[in-house]
Order: sequence, then structure tokens, then C-alpha cells
Amino acid sequence: MDKLKNINKNTLLLGIFCMILATLVNVISDSLYKWLRVTYLTHPSYLLIARYTGLLCLVILWQAYKHKSLKPALKTQKLSLHILRGSIIACSTLTSAFALQYTPIFVYTVLMQFTPIWVILILQFLPEERLNHKQWLCILCGLIGVIVALNPDTQDFNPAWLLTLLVMLCWGSFQAVTRYLSKTESIASLMFYNTPIGIGLGIIWAFLMASPPQLGEFYGLIATAFVGAIAFPLIILAYQWAPAKYVAPLIWLQVLWSLFADIFIFKYSPLQIPLLVF
Repeated sequence: MDKLKNINKNTLLLGIFCMILATLVNVISDSLYKWLRVTYLTHPSYLLIARYTGLLCLVILWQAYKHKSLKPALKTQKLSLHILRGSIIACSTLTSAFALQYTPIFVYTVLMQFTPIWVILILQFLPEERLNHKQWLCILCGLIGVIVALNPDTQDFNPAWLLTLLVMLCWGSFQAVTRYLSKTESIASLMFYNTPIGIGLGIIWAFLMASPPQLGEFYGLIATAFVGAIAFPLIILAYQWAPAKYVAPLIWLQVLWSLFADIFIFKYSPLQIPLLVF
């Protein structure tokens, strides 16, 4: 029994570490999105293609190394849920491209902090995810902290915030479905089935509407592909190793990373970000 407890504790810590690392990687990814949209007006279709091509390459390389075959990645008994999950994350990626173009990363990240509440609410049908009174109190305190950080003022309302809220709903739904599928599906299948919808939609849209990328834009897209490929398995591992009630709230760390990104990359000082309370 003691050995089992130690294994569970170690697994929990690994899940927490993966989510902390994922929050940092996500802010790097958001910064790349914003830089490409602001500097080159990169078409969102290229962002879709880059992100999910990077993930597909990661899956293929991993399966070739571990199993010499893609069959484990293709094996699933819940294809419809994978299609739903892939559609949700594609919608999140597209919407975030527009939201980040018009919103400081700190503001975008603060709005995204409603995500853990959405994830946990969706997963309340799972016994292991149900919260007690103390845990609900902690979630409520976190929500109050988000509202205080937002310092809502109708005079400063920006319609781009609504895009960010849509990203939050999609991203939270994606995480909830990931947690549910991770109980029975392999990591390989969870990564693989993200890719066909995103790549397919991106290729069709780029063929119809996008102009060829510039050289600097192309290198930025390669970096986006690489960073995006790292983020997905980290999140999947976090939810596979730890309950959502422990790892989902760690997304709040992205507020800190995003503030650094705004200050050191996009040259926003805290006083230039209207939602901060100073």
C-alpha cells in the first residue's frame, strides 16, 4: 500500500511539472503567434498548418522510434470524440490568431484564466474530479483574483476580448475531452487525431485565400511548428498523470510568463496595459 501511495505521489508530481512547463511553452507559442500576425500579417491558415504539421511530425518520429509503425497512434475506439476534440482545438487555434493580434498577451492570458473553472465544471460527472467545499472555495478565490486583475471598466471595453473568451471556451473544452479520453486512449492517438482536421482546414483555406509566406515569416512558422509540437504532449501527460483539479489551476502561471513576454518582447510596460491594477 505504501509503495502504491508513493507511485501515485510521484505520478502526481510529474503531472504538475508537465503542466507548469506547458504554461511556459504556451506563452512562447502565443508570443510567436502575435509576432507573426503583427509583423507579417500571417494568414491564420499558415498557423494551423504549422502547428499541426509539427505535431504530426512528432507523432511519426516517436512511433517510428518506439513501435516502427503508426498503428498504435491510429488505434482508437472513440473516433467520434477524437474528431470533436480535433475540431475544438482547430477552432481555438484560429480564434487565438485574431485575438492575439489585437490584445496584449497579458490581457489575453488573464482572460484565459477562466479556463480551469470551465474544465472542472465540465468534468464534474467524473467521480475523481468532484470537488469538496474547500476546493470550490479555492476555485472561487482564483476567480475573484482574475476579476480583480481584469479591473473591468466598460469604458475600456475591447471587442477583441470576446474573441479571447471564445478561445477560452474552446481551449477548456479541449482539455476536458483530453482528460476524459486519456483514461482509455494512448498518448500517441491523443496527439495524432489533433492533426488531420487542423492541417486539412489550413491547406484548403491557404489554397483559397493566402499568399505565399515571406522568408522571415517562413522561419517563424517553423518555430511555431516546433513549439506547438512540444506543448500538446506536455498537456496530455499532465492530464494522464494527475486529476484535472490539481493541474488545471496551474494555468494561472501563464499570467506571470505573459507579463514578462509583454515587457521584454513587445515592449509594453505595466502602465501601458490598461487592465492591470496599479
